Amino acid sequence: MAKLDLTSVKVVPPEYKHFKIICLDTGTNLQKLVNRCIVLYNKNDNVSGNFREIIDIFSIDFSGSII
Repeated sequence: MAKLDLTSVKVVPPEYKHFKIICLDTGTNLQKLVNRCIVLYNKNDNVSGNFREIIDIFSIDFSGSII
């Protein structure tokens, strides 16, 4: 297995609570989601553009907090 970097992120509590409930049904977890999102973001210009639009729409600053 490749070496993994340990990082931390701040998440919006109500959204994370909802995400955890969904995870119970789907069998996914935050690590899987983040790793897949990073790969998509890096390899697909459409996906990275969509992420930037979502950040603009929801007014999320670089720390991940809702403004």
